[in-house]
Amino acid sequence: MSRGPRRLWYLRLFYRLYPADPSLLEYRLALDVARKRGCRRILDVGAARCNLGRLLLRENLADLYVGLDVLDIFSLRDPRALCVRADARSPPLRGRFDCAFFVNSLFYVGLGALRAYAGLADLLVVTDIDPSPRYLLNFLGDLAEGRLRLGYRELGEALESMGLRVIESRPGAQYYYVATAR
Repeated sequence: MSRGPRRLWYLRLFYRLYPADPSLLEYRLALDVARKRGCRRILDVGAARCNLGRLLLRENLADLYVGLDVLDIFSLRDPRALCVRADARSPPLRGRFDCAFFVNSLFYVGLGALRAYAGLADLLVVTDIDPSPRYLLNFLGDLAEGRLRLGYRELGEALESMGLRVIESRPGAQYYYVATAR
């Protein structure tokens, strides 16, 4: 069996176990950014089961939510939401969004996609888990994934080298960046 199908099997299981819980730090960070930055038209890249959309819509923080993921296991039913099965490595849609969120998904989508999504959204919001050895569980998880994640500093440098302007960030075991192409 090739690496691809195993990863899809792994993702399918992981997605089903991952709760739409606003107490999880990655969702708290995303909700705070959406609230603070006025994100009403939201694109969620690597959306899994559209948990972020569920939370945004529950708190009335979104007028439009579009979730993209390679697997079709969406569980969100709301007239303000659209969940699309697609390879998110390049945008499969057109339109204009206030924010494009990558909640623990950039390492699957890849850095190269950020420039394309910057053309669709005013802000790019990336939350991720620091894969450094000082956070052992995150480090081991990254090893299991094939060392795909970038650390906080590496991601900041990558964003700037792509010509994106970082306007907000927070380091830590769970970190985030808000960047813009403008």
